Amino acid sequence: MFQQTSWGNHMKHSFVLLFTCLEMYFVCHKYPGTIRGSLISSAVAILYLFWVLVIYMVDSFWVYPILKALSLPSRLLFFICIIGLYCIFFFIGKILNSKLHIKKLTKYHLNVV
Repeated sequence: MFQQTSWGNHMKHSFVLLFTCLEMYFVCHKYPGTIRGSLISSAVAILYLFWVLVIYMVDSFWVYPILKALSLPSRLLFFICIIGLYCIFFFIGKILNSKLHIKKLTKYHLNVV
């Protein structure tokens, strides 16, 4: 089995944040409505957590060691919090996008109407 160093794992996950922030700065996104965006974010989180569970069922290995230490009710609460976190990230992205690209979004809305 491949053993990854802690700094390699940190770099792999940190670069995602770096490139997400760069994309946020340079690209103006048109976000879906609040309810639809929350549902899509929740669906992505549920699919990801389902995949984590599949890995555990097949290999008896928790990809995140914290899950091994948690009881079943605590694990369920943890999963619910992760789904909520995905929705919070959606809202943060939507707010940041509107603040960074206010001129582009205003121009877009004026051209549509």
